[in-house]
Amino acid sequence: VIPLPPFTRAAAAVACPNNTLAPLRTQVSALSQCICDAGYTGPNGTACRACERGTFKAANGSAPCETCRAGSYQNEAGASVCAECPPNSYSLPGSQSVDECVCDVGYASTAGYTATPGNRARPGDPTALEVSGIHNNNPAWSKGWANDGSTVQAGPIFSNNGFWLSFAPDPDQWLRVDMGESVCVGEVWVWGRSDCCFTTNYGAQILVGDGPRFNDTANVLCDTVDAATHGAAIAAGDAAKLRCAPGVSGRYVFVYDTNSISVREIEIYESSTPCEACQACAAGSFKAANGSQACVPCEPGAFLDQTGGSACTACPDNTTSAAGSALCSCGSGFEGWGPACTACPAGKYKDAGPGLCSDVDECNQPPSKSAITVTSEGLTRDFNAVDGSADPGDWPNQPYSIVDSQSCEDVKHLTLDLGAVVPVSGVTYYMFSNRRYCSQSVALSMAGNFSGEEDLVFECGDFDECGTVPAAGRAVTFDTKWARYIRVGSALSDANGGVHILEVTPVYTTYSCGADSACFNTDGR
Repeated sequence: VIPLPPFTRAAAAVACPNNTLAPLRTQVSALSQCICDAGYTGPNGTACRACERGTFKAANGSAPCETCRAGSYQNEAGASVCAECPPNSYSLPGSQSVDECVCDVGYASTAGYTATPGNRARPGDPTALEVSGIHNNNPAWSKGWANDGSTVQAGPIFSNNGFWLSFAPDPDQWLRVDMGESVCVGEVWVWGRSDCCFTTNYGAQILVGDGPRFNDTANVLCDTVDAATHGAAIAAGDAAKLRCAPGVSGRYVFVYDTNSISVREIEIYESSTPCEACQACAAGSFKAANGSQACVPCEPGAFLDQTGGSACTACPDNTTSAAGSALCSCGSGFEGWGPACTACPAGKYKDAGPGLCSDVDECNQPPSKSAITVTSEGLTRDFNAVDGSADPGDWPNQPYSIVDSQSCEDVKHLTLDLGAVVPVSGVTYYMFSNRRYCSQSVALSMAGNFSGEEDLVFECGDFDECGTVPAAGRAVTFDTKWARYIRVGSALSDANGGVHILEVTPVYTTYSCGADSACFNTDGR
């Protein structure tokens, strides 16, 4: 008789703590064999703790959690991966929210972005929908009902109740909405059956992208219908409202499942923030650092000929540019189309900008004082506001202009006719320095009617702001305007006999004529 071996009792199976698992999903006989899940950390055999926000752990085991790298974030605990910041943005290591992603160098926030309002599923247009099949080949269950604009189920499934239904045996069930253009998708609302079968859409995936087939690699997962998140709304006859992560865009939206899907109505809404929340700075502007700063225009004399730039470049010699320029052009007295510019030959002239120099005989010299005529409202004395002197002298005997104005509400004007349309870039006017004036203004006009808002180049309606005109005169400067008439307006703050205007001196924009002289022509060149 062969003796039997001694009896050995098998070790009892041990249950692993929460957030741990057994290697190869086998039963274990000791807690030390239990290892932490991905997203959790701690010694083997213990209750593992979740990785904190801003950290992750990609694999099972006792390894520590890692910090999310720069350019990514994680806003939930227990994560196995970090989410990437939206395109053209950056975050510091360990960021815990997409709000910590700030725009890259050369990019700025699109604060003025406005989502297109309304349902983007093209309601009422059955050509926007395509489906994988129809239930039992029954065409009465029309796909077109799924975007008819109505979420009301008017009757049982076999009546025209505004929904589309598909059942297996087709293993891949899907409904596709063609929005006609790429849209930054924020939410997708899926209305299922309200008479029964509330769980039909559990597990259905919402896919968004530019691929016309549900399994195209261009399409990404927006969200999944699940009982915990959407069950209560579905049971109440409401929509499962699925929200896409930032940056999900595409022309097509799919409702997809490997089992059955039931869509009474589908609605698609654009994200309230753009998919690319950071847009490249336009040519002629730049942003030098990461952050929420706005793009800054290039300064005059500099340019930037590309988008997304971090710095502007100084214009080459003999060229110039206005603020915010993408290109430089030849400076005053130089000809060409840039970047190479040459000096005008003697006897020729040119304003700043591209082009060739012109002959001097096309020029007109700035008008002399004697060529200017003056008119006024409420004249009470001879006009000598352009006699070349701002010295009141012995004022009862010194000729000067008085415009009869008695209060700040009674604004009067003095108008100079320069005799021709010329380029003006400033006006200096003089009044008695011991008087206080208000409602001062300067306006320019081509025709003399002063009817447009663009005519007014300076206005001060606040007495305390304008106050006394300094003895050196009030100088008003502005970008060059072509005008024939200059109007100076003001009102006296008391009843001392009106506005006393001693002198008005225009400042002209002149251009090199190539012979150490200054001139301009009168047709706007």
